[in-house]
Amino acid sequence: MKEKSIKLNAIINSIKVAMSIIFPIITFPYASRVLGADNIGKVQFGASIIEYLSLIAALGISTYATREGAIIRNDKEKLQKFASQIFTINIITTAITYIIMVFMLLLPTKLENYRYLILIQSLSILFTTIGVDWIYNIYEDYAYITKKSIITHIISMALLFLFVRKSEDYYIYALISVIAGGSVNIFNFIHAKKYCKLKLTKKPHIKEHIKSMFILFSNTLAIKIYVNSDVIILGMMTSDLNVGLYAVSVKVYSIIKQMINAVTSATLPRMSLYANENKEKYNRLLETLIKSIITLIIPAIFGIIILSKQIVLLIGGGQYADAATSLQILSIALAFSTIGNILINRNFNSKQKRKTSI
Repeated sequence: MKEKSIKLNAIINSIKVAMSIIFPIITFPYASRVLGADNIGKVQFGASIIEYLSLIAALGISTYATREGAIIRNDKEKLQKFASQIFTINIITTAITYIIMVFMLLLPTKLENYRYLILIQSLSILFTTIGVDWIYNIYEDYAYITKKSIITHIISMALLFLFVRKSEDYYIYALISVIAGGSVNIFNFIHAKKYCKLKLTKKPHIKEHIKSMFILFSNTLAIKIYVNSDVIILGMMTSDLNVGLYAVSVKVYSIIKQMINAVTSATLPRMSLYANENKEKYNRLLETLIKSIITLIIPAIFGIIILSKQIVLLIGGGQYADAATSLQILSIALAFSTIGNILINRNFNSKQKRKTSI
């Protein structure tokens, strides 16, 4: 199989993430003004709960599948068996996640007030599972992923302007966020047969895969606790208004971090391949990646600190002005999160034994 250009992959992946920046710049200011800080806070709180539940369903599967699948992608038969095993495991973890969620929502806690909102948002867990993005990552098909992302954003934007017209429409806002991406993920599943035919298998070899998945899951869990625990704590201890204000600063921070991490994720399959076959190329690529990330991080941090108030006013309007300080503090975390992500991927690639039973 002909190797695709890493630079081209990074550019295409950056375009995809750029679209995820441009569209929220158009849609989030509209939503934040129409729904108000209180209702934006409700949606953000529900989304934070779903992000934790999504971790259980994901279980490090996407990153693990990308790394291991990239090594055997030229062997159609091995890849077919491997992909079916991973897909089966993901279906199992998704089912477990929904059982946990139902149990949580039945308990007499503050989550009772968000029950229907969380149920709506939880559809994203199922859609993500059947979206099988990891297959496209294995084959470095970033052009297709980018096209899918643009279509999703266009659908979301159109539905938002059509159906979200007053503050009480926050349920519709949450549903639109799920359905737009979900419809494309269904098409993803169908289109994946270009590479392999996904099917459930009676022998998913869970024991073979689970250890590495848990390592990646633990890393992701630690990051999510660090990133999302603030929103959960705010939602539990204070008001939806405070969550809504904080949501604006988190939105800006997340968008910029995704843009920077697009470079890292575009190199992941190739780094996995080089770690197994060519240490010299692996080290050279790692060095280039770190230098590129540092070049992006430093101006990003200073830019956010200096322009935080203007950014918040642009995104949310005057009612969100108090979010500027939290945005300045969050900007510093960019350095730790992005560099940490690279180092974790490096350690995993260096230590992981390439033995996959299929």
